[in-house]
Amino acid sequence: AALETKIRAAKKKVLERADFCEGTGTSQSSYEVSHIIPLSRTLDLAADTRNMRKFGRKAHDLWETHSPLKMCKLRCFEADMEYIFEVDREYWFKLIGKVLDITEINENIAIERRVAYYQIKEKS
Repeated sequence: AALETKIRAAKKKVLERADFCEGTGTSQSSYEVSHIIPLSRTLDLAADTRNMRKFGRKAHDLWETHSPLKMCKLRCFEADMEYIFEVDREYWFKLIGKVLDITEINENIAIERRVAYYQIKEKS
């Protein structure tokens, strides 16, 4: 109960922080507070306002994908990744690993397409 009270107070401070969504920079009709490092990873940062963002629904949904290729659309992405690097290096590597996996997959697809293109070209 004490932690819930601290979280509520911290969320209230975050909601008072700006008149816009910190993910898009736009004014929204309603706002939500999102944890940069999810509570599922640690409760130690649950009431830390540095671990919270004021988001509109769309930005919150993007962040909650935990996919850097979607999260990077948010204007706070770089600052949040720096915060994650500073506070939870393991989570940072997990997110970066997702980017590297996707990059490797995309490179392999590109190589396969080039090989297929040249095989077709050689036959004609």
